[in-house]
Amino acid sequence: MAQAVIGSNELDGALVSGIDGATAAYYAETNPSQLLHYVNPHLIAAESALPEGTPIELHITGWQTVIGESAQFVAQQTNQAFLLGKLRNLDGTPVVPWREYPDQVAWGYDDQDLLILRMRKADIPLPILLLVAGIVAGILIAALWDHWANPHTSWSALASPAPSGGSTGGTVPSPGQVYGWLARNWPWLLLGAGALAAAPWAIRQVARLRESENELRAAEGGEF
Repeated sequence: MAQAVIGSNELDGALVSGIDGATAAYYAETNPSQLLHYVNPHLIAAESALPEGTPIELHITGWQTVIGESAQFVAQQTNQAFLLGKLRNLDGTPVVPWREYPDQVAWGYDDQDLLILRMRKADIPLPILLLVAGIVAGILIAALWDHWANPHTSWSALASPAPSGGSTGGTVPSPGQVYGWLARNWPWLLLGAGALAAAPWAIRQVARLRESENELRAAEGGEF
């Protein structure tokens, strides 16, 4: 199948930006649609401009987390959810696979640190959102998101034809909201990820968010 690159880190910068990993994990649990505002706007615009049903292929590296390489794990979880009918776009419509692969939408290669998603374009684009809206445990979302925010982390989207366009931003929750959510939920997030090794990382995140909250309160109180 002839394909055109409609987006990549080399052409368009980081896959995600605007919020840190802890905030991304908060949104994934409380309001996943908000994450659309922080995914690369060029990718959103390019997918949105494609005709409905266009085959899209998304390659993403950066799956090394606190519990090790997770590309194959995420692919397995994604395909299982797809086969159970749980993989849906934000408008509620089911994800449509490529005709060539009716029973699979994800491929994970741990030795290459690579995940490949193959789906057909729907009204609500961005198969990346499917991952951060329930396929991956929250503690992993935070680690992966921070890695994807690096403009050197490789990603590329392929389709045909190649479009262009724009996007909009969202409203970031206060540090207090994120801190409160993370403080309440990080134990079960760790348990869900099966990663007690992540505890020091989570503690650092809580400490950093608490510091941000204190700075915000000080600023509101006129101390700065």
